[in-house]
Amino acid sequence: MAETTAQVAREVVATCGPGRILIVSCGGGPLLADILRLGGNAYGLDLGNEMGSLAQRIATGRLYGGSIFQLPFADESFDMVVCSDALEILAPDKVPLALLELRRVCRRNLYLYLSPEGLAAGRAAGDTRGRDWWENAGLSTGFRKHPRYYALVPYASVERELSIRIPLEKIPEGPLSRHSLDSLLAQRDLHMDMSRETGRRSDAHMSRYQLVAGFVRDGDTVLDAACGMGYGSYLLASHGAAAKVIGADLDEGAIRYASDVFGGQGRLSFHVADVQHLSFLADNTVDLFVSFETLEHVPDPGRLIAEARRVLRPSGRFIVSVPNLWVDEHGNDPNPHHLHVYDWKRLAAETRTQFLLETAYVQIAGGGMKLHDHARMMAEFDPEGKLPEVAEWYIVVGMKDPVGCGQVPYDETALHWLSEPPNVAAFARDYENPWLVRGMVSIGWRMRSRLRRVEMAERALSESSPGSSDTGAALCVLSYCLLDVPGGPTTDAVRSIITRIDAYISLADSGPQSRRWAISLMYVQGLLWQAVGEFAKAMQSFRDCAAIDPLVYSPLIATKTVDACRLAGTLAFQAGNAADARDSWRLAISLAERALAGDWREIRGDVEHPLTFGLQEASAVLRAASRCADGLHHLKTRPAGCGLSEDRRIDPVPNDRLRSLEEAARELAELRLSPYLRLQRAIENDPRSMRRWVRIGYLMTVILMPQCAKNKLRPVANLLRQRFVGRNS
Repeated sequence: MAETTAQVAREVVATCGPGRILIVSCGGGPLLADILRLGGNAYGLDLGNEMGSLAQRIATGRLYGGSIFQLPFADESFDMVVCSDALEILAPDKVPLALLELRRVCRRNLYLYLSPEGLAAGRAAGDTRGRDWWENAGLSTGFRKHPRYYALVPYASVERELSIRIPLEKIPEGPLSRHSLDSLLAQRDLHMDMSRETGRRSDAHMSRYQLVAGFVRDGDTVLDAACGMGYGSYLLASHGAAAKVIGADLDEGAIRYASDVFGGQGRLSFHVADVQHLSFLADNTVDLFVSFETLEHVPDPGRLIAEARRVLRPSGRFIVSVPNLWVDEHGNDPNPHHLHVYDWKRLAAETRTQFLLETAYVQIAGGGMKLHDHARMMAEFDPEGKLPEVAEWYIVVGMKDPVGCGQVPYDETALHWLSEPPNVAAFARDYENPWLVRGMVSIGWRMRSRLRRVEMAERALSESSPGSSDTGAALCVLSYCLLDVPGGPTTDAVRSIITRIDAYISLADSGPQSRRWAISLMYVQGLLWQAVGEFAKAMQSFRDCAAIDPLVYSPLIATKTVDACRLAGTLAFQAGNAADARDSWRLAISLAERALAGDWREIRGDVEHPLTFGLQEASAVLRAASRCADGLHHLKTRPAGCGLSEDRRIDPVPNDRLRSLEEAARELAELRLSPYLRLQRAIENDPRSMRRWVRIGYLMTVILMPQCAKNKLRPVANLLRQRFVGRNS
């Protein structure tokens, strides 16, 4: 289904950031209204005189009329310009003139939105312009792809899009005049700024960096080795999580371009350097090492991989890509700059010597030498599992093994505090090997492969003291991984890990970290007993967990003690013991109140640099307590024999459903085509949408009929009732 204006508005606000937004459109009133509702400082320029009714509801001074070729605004009046349903109606030779005028009033970003209806009308009139044509129009008038382009337009989605969304960024006048598109073409075979190129090759290169952005952790130092002209380094720096992004390349001309065009950000810098000899970087100073399309170019790939391991901190990640068997009919790579031919076997063998292989991806662009007719694709696979049948490139993600790295001085880069770190962040103080926290424990940071994580935890146990925080952490990791085993854990496996847990708790001291792991281990022990049907043992484990004072460590670990009470109460209820259930749920609410009534510095940390996970954990404590409150309410109001459910005074699901249906109804009503043709076109373009349209039609008829009967949506409702009443979803 095509995007609603509300979805486009969310993308616009997320892309623009703070600042003034101009909506240039033919009848774009709903988009302007949606952006204003999201708090976007939006103004509208109506090219079709269809905003009259909107002017009665929107503050004076936010709506203008005029021509797209002569906008009534000063230069760079707006941080972002959104052009919707306006360019499609122009002749091809007029589009660049309109884009230049949009560029004049734009300070930073341009968002082009070509709706399914506008594109369909153009195709009916013989207009064959697609994404590449519109991208090129923007790139040739002084824009480049926005660094969040592939976050908003996922790589593979281009193959099946109904609308065209093109987020662009304005290139400053100085760099634009010094580096024209024509000058870039002279060195395109070796280096190219892919943010200024359209097509499958550009999509493939830039989407890899978008993939990497998902692995960047708060406070990371990122090295883009063999960064070329710096577009990927800029993309990673623009996503915001990294504290520092360093681009390095041996080509001085490429680094000059990168510094000139993308420099100026405090967190981004570029260096001329041989990526096989990164002498300007000390050992253990980088958190993420990325190098795309490099191994096949360097004389000694093994040296590059070893150098990556040297500069990476323990638990740091190594992400590289290689072309898969780019050879001609004679078995030779036709690219004169390639010194090596890679396939998956060689890539895995070389990287495995230095890193734990975490995950891998196969990527296909199509349109080139290999798999010419294949659609764009990027798919994840297990590096130790079955190999995908086809691949144009392989991308591998490895982690520098943190086990055995306890002697490496720990450098905390993500968390901030006023003076001494709180217990939840005192990794260097409380762990024999604090690097295990990043590689094995912390959600969002840790090894993503469950099997590799289990292996890491077992090896960590072999090197840790029996009662240490490291041992407690490793046992907790093993326990949760056991819960996640497909098909569930066996009774023997549960008994085995619980024996190890009991041994740890008997040896652990009374320090804050030991108390933390005792709470977590008793909680997961209850989950394990519950998973194999040992409910009496599970209930006892949950009660033992709740009996440990979480404030010795942190009020945040009350997520476990409060939820343990909830689960103990649920088990008691299921056994028909309402009194025990009531006692457990009352205790949960008391524990939550006590945990959150203390010093909030223990929860949020420094108010200037708050521990965001702390506030999330505090909300989880409240959620668990609220579920217990629902249970207590249930005991008073539900008849005997009625199953346990959460009682809500306000159920968010119908409200969310109502909003989505109202958006769908409004979209239908705004179309120039009849609603019937719109439904038919959506189903023809994407057969998978049939079920959703049936569901929307049925629910709109049932839920929205009263509203529809009172306004202009009545014909739509009548049509939907005729087509969908009687069909279920």
